[in-house]
Amino acid sequence: MFMSLRSHCGQHKIFREVADFVAHKEIRDKGITNQSLEAFYLSFKYFSEYVSPKKSLDIGAPFPAYIIKLMRYQVDKCDEARLRQEFNVTKSRLKSRIDNLFKIDNKARTACLSKQLSAPNFRALQHILGFIGSHPAYTQDEIISELIEVLNVNKLAFDRGSVLSQGDRIMLCILSLIHESEYDFKGHKTGYCNIACETTALPHGVTYVDEKGMPVKIVQSYGNLQINGHVAVVNSDQDVTVAYPIITTNLDVEEWCSESLFSIEKSEGGTQFRKVSFNGPIGVSENFRLIPANA
Repeated sequence: MFMSLRSHCGQHKIFREVADFVAHKEIRDKGITNQSLEAFYLSFKYFSEYVSPKKSLDIGAPFPAYIIKLMRYQVDKCDEARLRQEFNVTKSRLKSRIDNLFKIDNKARTACLSKQLSAPNFRALQHILGFIGSHPAYTQDEIISELIEVLNVNKLAFDRGSVLSQGDRIMLCILSLIHESEYDFKGHKTGYCNIACETTALPHGVTYVDEKGMPVKIVQSYGNLQINGHVAVVNSDQDVTVAYPIITTNLDVEEWCSESLFSIEKSEGGTQFRKVSFNGPIGVSENFRLIPANA
């Protein structure tokens, strides 16, 4: 379905992103996921070069050109209403001001002010560089929603309820496609994505008691499946890989993972943990569970 409608999805960028994964899995250098990884990489590059060592950014002197791209990505993470209220500017207008305020020297890979910076613009720039954050590039609900929209746009006959009822299975297959994909965003190293979850290990065989010594049932969960994006940055002359959830789902780990992905391990203190691992190639079984691809 994604493959056949790949060239007929119009402006539905999330649908196209997934369709591209179906079509091929070589290293990618464009798309929503690639942009999200680049934004995350630039955020932590700036953090390691300026925030962590408490080094001030002097925009009155030439500074690294990547910070201009970071500024634009940071604008996307801002709340539109807050920008309007505090700085009387929209996201699109602020991006336009960034482009007009600075001149980039591509050869030297530096940027510098080309116009006088007003106090309101200075405060807005302080704001967008004053936080380092990440948010998913897209979610399961957005993927299924765009799938339905593309089917409608192409005037194809389908049962909306059936598509929604199969949403979890569709998402499971998408996870297996994106797992171990690589991205070249011209960073320190290529980035990559893999299947992950909110919690990878839970105590096993542990009995919890209350203050009276009576057994207490503690509900614990691995959470939902997700795709984590990984980028490498240089910090104190060492490579540091950091990760964040780039795609979130509604798929409970216990429900959608086969037992072959779990193992019982013991800590140095003797406590047993039941761990779930997504190392190596991952496939989907006939009964729609994630399994090791070689199982």
